[in-house]
Amino acid sequence: MSEDVQTLGLPETNSPITQQIQNNTVDSSSKSCFMDLTVANFNTTEILTPPKGSLIYSSTGYPILDFFFYILLDTPDEYLTDRLERAWKYDALSTLKLICNLRGIRGTGKADSKNYYRAALWLQKNHPKTFACNLKSFAEFGSFEDFLVILNKLNEVLEVAPEPRSIVINPFLPKKKSTVAFPKDMIQARIWRQEKNRALRIRALEKLGGDPDYKFLYDKITELYAESLVFDLQFLESGELDKISSASKWCPSLRSSFEHSILFTESTARKVYPHNSCPEYEGVEEARYAKRIRHRLRKEFLVPLRKAL
Repeated sequence: MSEDVQTLGLPETNSPITQQIQNNTVDSSSKSCFMDLTVANFNTTEILTPPKGSLIYSSTGYPILDFFFYILLDTPDEYLTDRLERAWKYDALSTLKLICNLRGIRGTGKADSKNYYRAALWLQKNHPKTFACNLKSFAEFGSFEDFLVILNKLNEVLEVAPEPRSIVINPFLPKKKSTVAFPKDMIQARIWRQEKNRALRIRALEKLGGDPDYKFLYDKITELYAESLVFDLQFLESGELDKISSASKWCPSLRSSFEHSILFTESTARKVYPHNSCPEYEGVEEARYAKRIRHRLRKEFLVPLRKAL
């Protein structure tokens, strides 16, 4: 006795798209049913007309993709913040990776430092522990200098003078030796610089004492610098020069603007040379101890590592 067999046909016959076509829910005059369904069901966002005239959607419907494609060099702050908040709410881990991608300067990203700094400041404001605990990843995509710039921006220091070593001096210009005493206006300028640097140091100390999130980030950055310098010196002594990081290059010099505005070199030196690390520091007053470890960090770490770079 034969059983009744029900013919179902090919899988495509019962697919939703085929059923919509059979029910005449798609315009039969269209040249492409697939494109009609894509336009009708996939993206319902607003269609914009850019200056060049081609139509685009205001959003892909996927916040992560929007943050990747729509963040450009001339993106306004409000637009970046809005895209960043939407992406973070949708997928925080992917958004964190895209922030790294903004800074990628070794073929790993967009090399967009402006938007990266703005995104990093947003991350520090809204998720400070996340930013501070992922510094090593940010350093791999960007530069150790980025952390100094971010600390400066958090400390509301907008203008940063260049490092002395970055100033190019023409070697063919004659060197003039003058025995004339400094005029009065130059002396006043030096006094003004000293007062300005003193005000910057006071502001840095107030920021460290009054902002716990900033203090946590500051400690993490100085720890990263100190750890990298120790490893770099070991690589230098073992001849593994290709493993040396750029921490010594960007660690501020003793008289640099960064040192006055964020007191960075002294804090890094304290991590490398704790007060109880050497018997010679016992009983030494705090100011003298700070001065000695700053010079020792420069002599034992910064100078030899910079020569090797």
